[in-house]
Amino acid sequence: MNRSLSHYSLDKLNTDIASSLAQGVCCIVFLPAGLNIYEFESTLSSCSAKEFNFEVKSVSAELTNGESPFLRLKEHLSIDEDAKYLEQLVTSKAMPDTVIVSKFDDISPQQQKQWLEALSRWAMTAKSSGGQKSLLIAMSKIPYNLEMFPVKDVRLQYYWWPGPSALEIMLMLRQNSDQIEAEDQWREYVIPSLSGSDKELALTLLDVVLQPQEVIIEKLRNYALEKGWNKEEIQKAISHWKPNRLRAFPDGNLQLWSKGLLSYTPEYGEELHSSVLALFERENEISHRLWRGQSSLILPMIDYIRFRVAEIIKNYYPNHMRQYESDDGYIDLGQLKRAIDQLPSTSSEKQQWHSVIFLAHKIRNNFAHYHPVTFEDFQKIRPKYLHLRKMAN
Repeated sequence: MNRSLSHYSLDKLNTDIASSLAQGVCCIVFLPAGLNIYEFESTLSSCSAKEFNFEVKSVSAELTNGESPFLRLKEHLSIDEDAKYLEQLVTSKAMPDTVIVSKFDDISPQQQKQWLEALSRWAMTAKSSGGQKSLLIAMSKIPYNLEMFPVKDVRLQYYWWPGPSALEIMLMLRQNSDQIEAEDQWREYVIPSLSGSDKELALTLLDVVLQPQEVIIEKLRNYALEKGWNKEEIQKAISHWKPNRLRAFPDGNLQLWSKGLLSYTPEYGEELHSSVLALFERENEISHRLWRGQSSLILPMIDYIRFRVAEIIKNYYPNHMRQYESDDGYIDLGQLKRAIDQLPSTSSEKQQWHSVIFLAHKIRNNFAHYHPVTFEDFQKIRPKYLHLRKMAN
């Protein structure tokens, strides 16, 4: 499995950021835990050079021997001009188009504050002078509440990549499959509903997602323990959590997200990580996530089985079927089951389709009452669906 698969949403983020940098806009970028920030910075530099033809250089954020961000920038970038303060550097012709402050996560909170203040001053200078030079800081560890960060401005923008979407996780799972077998389909639909934007969890669930629910929950719980998540600390952290609206910047929840306790996807919005739910034995919520992934895969199959079998039976018993139909000719799964039950026991159609509709009805009823099913259930219904599709062709 290719763990470094590029995602459309991340590529788009790089392009959007590069466009802002090219216009002299300073940027603060929040990235999910586990993402290789150095790889992100390298990709962003390449995108900036390719798409906008401007120079990008990196400066390590570590300040040594009491130096300031100003001195760090001046000395590391070898700018020999007689600049005495940061504002003069920003307008210097010797300054590259964009400077990326790398290894921001690795420095002390005090040094991080110094760099954030420097970025704010840089943005203000660029705004007042009309300059096009820009500074970027990317981080995955959020050290403060957003109130501690510089205020957003026309020359200072925030970007946030919550991680891959559920669709992108699905595509990642599909990439190495030449054919789509039952196991592949199940993984593609069920894993993204559990993993959310956590690619590492998605890969961890590859085999266990085929197992019964209790085994899946135990795996999720172990994942939390491997992360070193402390139940008491998490309880305190999430006690006042409320999910943001769909596609909204996480604002007050940013620190929870940066610790991996929250997941965000465009499909499901902001949610507690599935392993957090397992840690707190909130099994009903895990059942819901299993249900929503499974139902989106299986319900269309069941509906196809319903209307194809109804057509087949109607061809042989039109008068019999008419009494179970609605005025517009529609017959639901429950009525179809009753119609087949009432066929003569010697009917070959009853012998062929009764067990199929009985199974489809049982699974549909599970979903109707918001209960997930098992992989074994899917293995039973899928061949019936494929057989009917083959018959139709």
